[in-house]
Amino acid sequence: MGKPTQSQRTSAEIVEQAPDQPPPVYTPFGPADDKEVRVPLNENSIPRPVATPMWIRIQKQINKLNWKVKLGICVAFAALVLIIIAFINGFSELESDDTIQQPPPPEKNPLTFNFAEITSHEHYDSKKLSYDAINKQLILSTYDVNFNRLEVKTFKLRKDVNGLIETVEDDISHVIKADERFDECMQYDVASYCCQLNFETRCFHNADGIVVNSTIESAHLPQTYQRVSKNENVLVALNKHTRSFLDMKTNKVKDIEKCCEGTNKKSMGFYFPASSANTVNELVKDGNNYKVCGYQLSHSTDNHYERTQSECIDAGIDYDPESPHVKFCSNPSYIAILVHEHRDNEVKWKLSFKFWEGDQVYTMSRIDSSTDQKMVLSCEAHNIDVYVSTTSKILRYDVKLPPSEDD
Repeated sequence: MGKPTQSQRTSAEIVEQAPDQPPPVYTPFGPADDKEVRVPLNENSIPRPVATPMWIRIQKQINKLNWKVKLGICVAFAALVLIIIAFINGFSELESDDTIQQPPPPEKNPLTFNFAEITSHEHYDSKKLSYDAINKQLILSTYDVNFNRLEVKTFKLRKDVNGLIETVEDDISHVIKADERFDECMQYDVASYCCQLNFETRCFHNADGIVVNSTIESAHLPQTYQRVSKNENVLVALNKHTRSFLDMKTNKVKDIEKCCEGTNKKSMGFYFPASSANTVNELVKDGNNYKVCGYQLSHSTDNHYERTQSECIDAGIDYDPESPHVKFCSNPSYIAILVHEHRDNEVKWKLSFKFWEGDQVYTMSRIDSSTDQKMVLSCEAHNIDVYVSTTSKILRYDVKLPPSEDD
């Protein structure tokens, strides 16, 4: 074999001299890797400059501009950002509105109804709403504490010659002639109104020029009122330990037996089913169901209601946990339950109807714009009226009863 060349000897010497050391750092002038294919270095080539990042080049170009152009670019960029933000917010609101305005799912057994606006006015959300079932009259009232004055407007509903509902409006505002300064007052019908003091409610009933003053214990101004008959105006006062009824015309207070023993039971309200205050029904939540308990005036005393049966009757309508507010009505033919919840500026409500003799439950659901919880449920022999108070109007739903299952 011939003698090794200089390059061969150098490589061998490097391997022999440092067998346990890592390979030397590569430089363009070091030995070539046998596995690497190298491009010969052209001594006449010019080294390429390192590329400048784009944002630095853009910055240099901007620095060459005068201040007016720079200001214009900043303003245009800010406007573009604002437009993008406005577009995103508008799209989100539109998507939210679409979600809110989605129609309720179709009812399995829908109720049919006619819709009408009873009246239009401003700031109904600051007023209290009541209903006189005998005179078919809505009452809106608000109390001016500075002048001790009760502003009252009434709206009487009646049918014209074509069978359409028309509204007759009247103003019966009046100054409250009393030495006390009340926290709030409410007109319940044309002849009756009440005002709130500390833990008691003072009521006034004016019939044929005779004013009957009465008082009932209540921590808040009662909202539940029913014109049972022409001679009976009943106010319901519910306290923590007492449940009482005040007949404002006779100034008689009547109590009722305590119900709802157990954590799963809760009283949801009262309704007088006949044209007399001698009997009253109570709606009770029992677990996931509604039940109706009946009471009548005691034969031994006329100021106490007692149960008419040991067990309450199953209403056949399920409890809705998402709707905390409940109104109901009942009579010997049917029961109707109105549940509603309020979120932001809307009220979502559902009416359920059932004949006592049948198993079919009929329903209707609606969503209306409303800033308060003022709703009225009025039950007649052949129809049910639902009134919804909004900021600027009162809506009326005239619900037609379905044919009886016995028909």
